[in-house]
Amino acid sequence: MNNFKFPGKVKVVDVQDLPDGSAKVTFEADDEFKKGFMQHYGLKRWSSKRFNSFLQEAISSMAKLIEIENSLDKETKKFFKNS
Repeated sequence: MNNFKFPGKVKVVDVQDLPDGSAKVTFEADDEFKKGFMQHYGLKRWSSKRFNSFLQEAISSMAKLIEIENSLDKETKKFFKNS
């Protein structure tokens, strides 16, 4: 996962809780985001499949970072916050 920041906006438009405890999240990307996303990945047209993969990777990476951060003791958190 890289740290490229795409222009435009992506927003959550719906969240549905599923019986298995997971959730189905529906996102909406504006045209500016889609254009930057397609340029970055060398796409000629919008790919929902590529976008979904991108979101899954981004959310998974963020969850791992949160898990790591929550496992740190107070002194370690303070050290990283100040550096």
